[in-house]
Amino acid sequence: MKICWFSCGISSFVACYLAKDVDEIIYTHVANQHEDSLRFLHDCEKLLGRKIHILQSDKYDSVDDVIERTRCINTAYGAPCTKWLKKQVRRDWEQKHYEHHTYVWGFDVNEKARAEKLSETMSDYDHEFPLIDNYLSKEECQTGVKAAGYV
Repeated sequence: MKICWFSCGISSFVACYLAKDVDEIIYTHVANQHEDSLRFLHDCEKLLGRKIHILQSDKYDSVDDVIERTRCINTAYGAPCTKWLKKQVRRDWEQKHYEHHTYVWGFDVNEKARAEKLSETMSDYDHEFPLIDNYLSKEECQTGVKAAGYV
């Protein structure tokens, strides 16, 4: 099963657009995301011609909720809000969908080290990085989307 992880950013939109044979596009929603995120998501659904499935933590609502309840902003191992609002939501989804996955990510050409680290830490899955494969930066994605008249 091939999954595009959508972040409501231009880079993840372009990655979803470039990816082939995608089974699902998934967005992990956080209550205090930018107010325009869901509008952008719905615009992307129209442009991609498919539904983007929205997941959300059933334990925490927002970054502020995580900070207040865990009494922590950041640690040497990362921010609790990322752990609980993004990573744990993905892990919960994986437990319900236990077949082998190929994940598509919107990391750009300037994030090769981040992509390599993710591939190492999530070695149970295959990963695709369409922007890196096509030598695209975030700025080039923005320029291309604007030139195509999408923004």
